[in-house]
Amino acid sequence: MRKFILKSIIMLLMVYIPVISINYFVDPANIYHDDIVVNSAKLLNAGNIIESPKNMDEGLLQVCRMQELNYNPDTVIIGSSHVMYIPFECDGMLYNAGMSGSYLGDYYAIVGLIESKNIMPKRIMIGVDPWAFMRSADDGRHSRLDKYSRFMLDLVKDRHSELQDIEESDMSKLKEIVSFSYFQSSVARLRNMKGDALQAGGHIRIAVADNAVIGEAAKILPDGRRIPSAKEYHDIETLQKEALQYIASKRIYQLENGFRDVQQDNLKDFKRLLKFLTTRGVDVHIYLPAWYPSVYEYFKDDDNFSGVLKIEEAIREIGNEMNIPVHGGYDPKECNLTEKDYMDWLHLKPEKMLENYNYIRG
Repeated sequence: MRKFILKSIIMLLMVYIPVISINYFVDPANIYHDDIVVNSAKLLNAGNIIESPKNMDEGLLQVCRMQELNYNPDTVIIGSSHVMYIPFECDGMLYNAGMSGSYLGDYYAIVGLIESKNIMPKRIMIGVDPWAFMRSADDGRHSRLDKYSRFMLDLVKDRHSELQDIEESDMSKLKEIVSFSYFQSSVARLRNMKGDALQAGGHIRIAVADNAVIGEAAKILPDGRRIPSAKEYHDIETLQKEALQYIASKRIYQLENGFRDVQQDNLKDFKRLLKFLTTRGVDVHIYLPAWYPSVYEYFKDDDNFSGVLKIEEAIREIGNEMNIPVHGGYDPKECNLTEKDYMDWLHLKPEKMLENYNYIRG
């Protein structure tokens, strides 16, 4: 019996030691290594344009950047990837804090981070996506910012507010380090790496770019704006195919299976955040990014996604009530946009994003 147990343990070790080792050192999603984010933040804060690393923790990047930001921004941009690429034209220093797929909790977190660093700008623009209200104000997508959203929520509700460190889930990390699916991702990353790109810990070297021209690699500018890679621009045929696939699946990005009703509690918390900012003298602007034409028409026809239209009208009512300008609109036709103006089925081309932002309903 002892021999059997010993052999079993040895067999398990033979299987899991390589899996654990490769998962930890290659770490394709950067679960166990923050160096790629820390080094990216340092290069950006020093004024460099960098090639955008894959699978980077965007929330941690914001923390690292704002901890050592060497200027007080006059304008801060908040929102999802719908704001990350916009070539904004504004007076003074700008900082784009857009993060992929941001929810209401991520809006709160960025404002909380700004407040905690005492760098509140003169102007804040918030790109508001309909899925933002599908989670509460303390439940963002970017978990490394959770303490800042909770700090901010307490602040706007006039409760005792104090930043508290929130430990990451050791259990979730433990699951991934022994995961065979994560091991497959690690092996795939190893195969795709060039020999001279592999550093200690299995991470790819952060490349500094010479310019902001669209090329083979996606880029991040010192002010936080993203430059898409050339391959992110799809032709019309591909765009239409992508959109139809999502429509047929009845699952539209973070809207998932859709929603019918406006989440009133979350909308109230959004309004509280706006009131906090305007009371502080911040010039707040709201941006509603236009959806791909056929996808928006689907929202109009399917009751399961009727909440998208309701959210827009609710946001516009808040804008009117609080005297906050509302830019853009979810309906591309209203904003004079067509299929050719899109980079992919979810994103307008950067220059068209700016045109969309500059549209204000008369």
